[in-house]
Amino acid sequence: MNMDTYQTVFSDYELEVTESISMHFSFMKGHRLDVGGDPRMSEAELMKLNEYIAEYKERRQHRDQLVEEVLNYALGLGTLDEVRDLFEDIERMEGVSLDDFCMQLGKRVPQFVKPQLEQLKADVWDKLLLAYEE
Repeated sequence: MNMDTYQTVFSDYELEVTESISMHFSFMKGHRLDVGGDPRMSEAELMKLNEYIAEYKERRQHRDQLVEEVLNYALGLGTLDEVRDLFEDIERMEGVSLDDFCMQLGKRVPQFVKPQLEQLKADVWDKLLLAYEE
């Protein structure tokens, strides 16, 4: 499964509703509305804000669907090396938490596999941390 095409699809983004109101969307941290100056909005601006929120919800559904598909894919992998490679790809994706992914995957595998998943996750984090420090 080629996860490279999804690396930045779910990155954080910001949209301006008015000069003084902007929305910050994050799939990992949630979203927030920043209001500076006059908080009043016209009906058109409210509709624009509604559209932004609807778009975020749709993107959130797409993200959740992708995570579900990757979970199903992970269950079919035959070796720990393949799972490790998948974990590395997931860790590089913005807007998707490897920790959350492992927790969801852990709910679908036998109990004796969970420590191996945790070890693989730790190995991936160690490898990426070393690469980052170099």
